[in-house]
Amino acid sequence: MKPVFISKNFRSISTKDKWKFVGKIALYLFGAGVLATIGIFVYFIKDLPSPTAINSRVVAESTKIYDRTGEHLLYDVHGEEKRTIVDLNQIPENVKFATIALEDQDFYTHHGIKITSIIRSVFKNLQKGGVAAQGGSTITQQFVKKSLLTD
Repeated sequence: MKPVFISKNFRSISTKDKWKFVGKIALYLFGAGVLATIGIFVYFIKDLPSPTAINSRVVAESTKIYDRTGEHLLYDVHGEEKRTIVDLNQIPENVKFATIALEDQDFYTHHGIKITSIIRSVFKNLQKGGVAAQGGSTITQQFVKKSLLTD
C-alpha cells in the first residue's frame, strides 16, 4: 500500500491554483516574520537611553592640585580612571588619525556598524568555546557602549 501524504482533493486542484496557495502561505509567513521583527525591535528599543543623554552625561575627572602660583601641578588625584577632559582641537591630528587607524581602519567607509566584523567575531568566539576571543565593534559602537549603556 502506498502512503498518501496529500489529500485527494488537493491533488485534483490545478497546478496554477496550487502555486497560488503556496504563494499565499509564503506571503502570510513573510508578513508574520516582518511583524515579529518589528515587535522584537520595539520591545528592545523602548528601554534604550536617549541619544541626547550623551551631551548631559557626567564623567568623573581627576582632581588637580596646583601650587599657590597655579603653574606647577602638585597632585593629580583620581578614582578608578585617570581622566582629564580636553577640547578636540587640543589633540594633535596625528594622534586622532593614529587612534582611528589602530581601532577602526574602516571608520570613514562604514556608517557606524560593520556587519561583517560582527559576524566574524561571533564565529571566532564560538570556535573558542564562547570566550570573547575577538571583538567586532567599531569606534562608534564602543562610544555608544561606554557613554550610554554602561554605568
